[in-house]
Amino acid sequence: MKSIYEQAMGAEFQKLHPRIQERFGLTSEMRKAHVGRGVMEKLWHGPAWTYPFLCLGTFRRIMFPESGTNVPFTIRNYAYKDTLGRETITWIRAFEARRHRRFDAYMIYSEQRGRV
Repeated sequence: MKSIYEQAMGAEFQKLHPRIQERFGLTSEMRKAHVGRGVMEKLWHGPAWTYPFLCLGTFRRIMFPESGTNVPFTIRNYAYKDTLGRETITWIRAFEARRHRRFDAYMIYSEQRGRV
């Protein structure tokens, strides 16, 4: 089975660095995950008027209002079949700013659009 990213990129996927292919090549059949750790040099947000929207985004783990420098983070990628039977890759990013915050994304491949 090809990963959702390999489906979207086609032959161009093979031009990626092998470590990038490994991270973006996850499939649910592999039954494994990728976990990475690092430090975000600068974590920032837009103008002050965006603050309420960023706070609202914390409820769905899609945005957060914290900012800072040298913020430790962890990123976890899991591949699984969702409830509709679609191949799905999660990107779960956890930041240790003033408060622990998560920024999650769930990716699927759209055959109709030919992209993730």
